[in-house]
Amino acid sequence: CEYNLIPSLDDADLDNISTIMGNVHWGYIPLAKKPSSSRARLTHQRLCVHENFAALAKECCAFPDLPVVSSVAGEILVHERDNADQASPVFPAKASTVVDVAGPLCDGFDDWARENDLDTVESDWGWFQITSMAEED
Repeated sequence: CEYNLIPSLDDADLDNISTIMGNVHWGYIPLAKKPSSSRARLTHQRLCVHENFAALAKECCAFPDLPVVSSVAGEILVHERDNADQASPVFPAKASTVVDVAGPLCDGFDDWARENDLDTVESDWGWFQITSMAEED
């Protein structure tokens, strides 16, 4: 599971993985089974630098200014437009961030985070001790 593997990797091992695909499922995990918010934050921050995650995982919206790397090896993602009508190029171009890649996915993020206890789970007890046995609230 991403909440076990990703925090266990050191930076060098994680940097050796050029493209990570998939999604995280914080919103679907029952409260009694969630890992700690600090474990989730580390996991999400490490995964959300990847374009595929930034585009699909609402959890990435916690890091709107986090630079994002392309899912295409060697490609540099740049934010090319500065306004809603996409008519004026930004000069100089700036590296794309989570908010650039995720766009409207981040709408309503603060409410989603509160409703899903993104920042309030204090320990990993349920994650490690009762995950397979925990009853839903």
